[in-house]
Amino acid sequence: MATRMRTFHPVKTIGFGGCPLYHQSKSSLLRPIVMSRKQRCVLRSLPSSTSKTAHRNVTPVTASASPNWNPQNVPTAKVRPSLEFSPEESVRVQLNAVADNNIPWDNHGIQVMYDFCEGAGGMERSRYFGYSKDLYHFDHFMGCVRSTYPALFSLASYEITSVQPLDSSEQRWSVKVTITTNTGQLHKYIFTQCKMAFGLFKGCWMTESLLEDGNA
Repeated sequence: MATRMRTFHPVKTIGFGGCPLYHQSKSSLLRPIVMSRKQRCVLRSLPSSTSKTAHRNVTPVTASASPNWNPQNVPTAKVRPSLEFSPEESVRVQLNAVADNNIPWDNHGIQVMYDFCEGAGGMERSRYFGYSKDLYHFDHFMGCVRSTYPALFSLASYEITSVQPLDSSEQRWSVKVTITTNTGQLHKYIFTQCKMAFGLFKGCWMTESLLEDGNA
């Protein structure tokens, strides 16, 4: 019976400084190679990654490279939901805050609106903007408010035009607002306010949704 000969494929040398550390065949099997004394000396002469030479030209990173303002690391807003606020008053404090959005710090006005948002920080998706949206993080809310309602950030004055209950239990109210921008443009919005039944702000009026009033 004929003997089947096994064919060996050319090998590829892998190593440092020309030292053959391993041989790799087509079968991807790695076999260690015993190095001579000369080869071991070559390896020891290579620069170490922890030597002073390796770090000589590295520029240190300082704290000034970080942004001055981080939406995930801001103090508690100066105005928060309170049992003392009615549905109308809970809207007024938000508009007053966003009119001076960057006082006492950047985007404080939006932060107040976020604290009054009924779906803020929750795991369930909110319909605050009229569509399903994750508002777990403040920066998600901030980006949507700026892009959806840019007129709020040039607010010069506002008027509450209507405050009405939406059901017989009076647990949800509609608050209609007309704002005037710095350029004299008028924009109309509807705040839907709901009374919280549980949680940190139990009994407080929060904003369930904020929509442009296209029918007003």
